[in-house]
Amino acid sequence: MTLMTRARLALMLVPLLLPAASLGGCQASRPPTRQPTRRPARPSSRPSAMPASIGVAHMTSDGTIVLQLRAIGPRGAIGESLVRYKRGDPHYEEVKRHLGGLRVGEHKSVPPWPDAK
Repeated sequence: MTLMTRARLALMLVPLLLPAASLGGCQASRPPTRQPTRRPARPSSRPSAMPASIGVAHMTSDGTIVLQLRAIGPRGAIGESLVRYKRGDPHYEEVKRHLGGLRVGEHKSVPPWPDAK
């Protein structure tokens, strides 16, 4: 599984789990009333425009790269993921290169990965 596939899978699973998690412990006698929702503004007039950043990365004192990723789906669903790459992970160097390098204690914006063809 490629790094891009792992990152996308992590972001796709979160919105699927959110509705089930939000029902845990709910004992309402009637269904909740629906509040009107607003669609989030699009970052560009082009629907396929990629965001400038998909999250934040930092390197811990032991050299682990930590990615905090976020995605917003076409209907406003939000997915968040925390991914850690320890030294020796097969994708460690690829992630570090994608970030343009990273040093201990440094924080950087995570640019989107290009789509695989």
